[in-house]
Amino acid sequence: MQKLYPDPLDLRKAREVTLPDGRVEKYQTFLTAKATIKLMEQTDPADRGQFWRDFSQDEPTVFKKQGSRVRLDDRYAFTSSDLTNHEDFTSYYPNMLRRLNAFYNDRLGEDRYTAIFERKQELDKKRTDPQYSDEERRMFNIEREGTKLILNSATGAADPREGQVPSSIRMNNRIRSMRIIGQLFTYMIGQAQTYAGARIVSTNTDGLYSVLDADLNRKILAKEAAEIGVEIVPEELYLVSKDSNNRLEASPDLTKILSASGSLACRKDTSPTKSLAHPAIIDWALSRYLLEKRTDLAAPFDRDLGRQILAEAEEAFPDPAHRLRMFQNVLSANHSKERANCIFGRGDAGQLLILQRYNRVFIYQDGLPKTVHLYSAAAKKLTPAMLNKRKKSGEAVIQHDQEALSVLKANGLGNLAKGREATVQKIPNLSPDWFMHVKNRAVNLLQAEEQEAILHSLDYDKYLDLVASAYEKNWRNLTTSGPVL
Repeated sequence: MQKLYPDPLDLRKAREVTLPDGRVEKYQTFLTAKATIKLMEQTDPADRGQFWRDFSQDEPTVFKKQGSRVRLDDRYAFTSSDLTNHEDFTSYYPNMLRRLNAFYNDRLGEDRYTAIFERKQELDKKRTDPQYSDEERRMFNIEREGTKLILNSATGAADPREGQVPSSIRMNNRIRSMRIIGQLFTYMIGQAQTYAGARIVSTNTDGLYSVLDADLNRKILAKEAAEIGVEIVPEELYLVSKDSNNRLEASPDLTKILSASGSLACRKDTSPTKSLAHPAIIDWALSRYLLEKRTDLAAPFDRDLGRQILAEAEEAFPDPAHRLRMFQNVLSANHSKERANCIFGRGDAGQLLILQRYNRVFIYQDGLPKTVHLYSAAAKKLTPAMLNKRKKSGEAVIQHDQEALSVLKANGLGNLAKGREATVQKIPNLSPDWFMHVKNRAVNLLQAEEQEAILHSLDYDKYLDLVASAYEKNWRNLTTSGPVL
């Protein structure tokens, strides 16, 4: 900063500065509290160095308190990208629960949890055994997934939280012991690899990802796995990971995306198990973009590359109904009194359009017919400070926006909870200026001509804006080197 501003007075007058890594910082980050323009102008330029803050004793604050939670500072939440060894711990937590005798029944003299686990192991072999027919293997796979769900859900049932459905299985201490022991085992393995020169780029519940020579990695794993009694199967793959919930795995030769989770989970199609707050095409395009830019994730979003990827959507999703699902944005209203939030539209002439509770919308090119501008009518919670200010100034305590109130009433939500007022808000990720097409009929039942009409009306540049925003907010590495104070 001193190289950019040899005279700190110039920084004080500039008020804020854009750093090389893209962050915008205010002058207070670098100057002391006494650095007023008046005082600095009265100080000899040769003595103005006294106004620089002294960082020599500062250390990075890695964690910050946000409300009641302590969270990692966003500037340290880096996206990892490298060819890795994925250590998948086979049936990690189920095996530890068995060793802890968590579900052994003294009265019956049996462990039904172990019986279910052994059935899963049996089904693992049968589902790939060529001696069985395709239909039999399909059924084995379905049953195997069911046994896995039972094994994994047992921990939640045995460690019930306050306010949840009461559970007849109560062994909170044993379940927590299992989790702590599991994390310690994961740490021990990662530490052993790090001593050998590995870089641990990511961990998850039952495995970790290390960057290390594959042969050396296998030797370390064999030793560590024998000591903790857990089978570990290493697998080489390319990993792009933001955190344990948001990651992409690709084949080592980068020709195939093996899996994607979190904000990339719907890259292949929409899913009724995912409440998407954006079109699924964003997941697909962003997955492709991250893999293409894997070695330069500190760079700003490349719109030319993004546009090229989106242009390939027609080839990637040749079925029109499938492609419509990828580009659709499902907007859902919240009909609770506390958090009432309903979608409505305005036509070109400004007329109010009440929409249903669930809506499928598409982003159209500007000016096209059969489009509306979308907004949200919400029950905004008023803060105590806002209420006191209105009372002191003699204003009405509750000041409903009449348009928002009429939308809420049309949805049966006119009687809002105490301390809330009707207000018009922007829908997250959507601009009120965009021309939106509402199509609530099932896309696979539309006539081919109507499917094609929608697809040819889409505004790819605005979908590209959503891809760029997802990359810049969640995946881009803004700080590229050195400690951040």
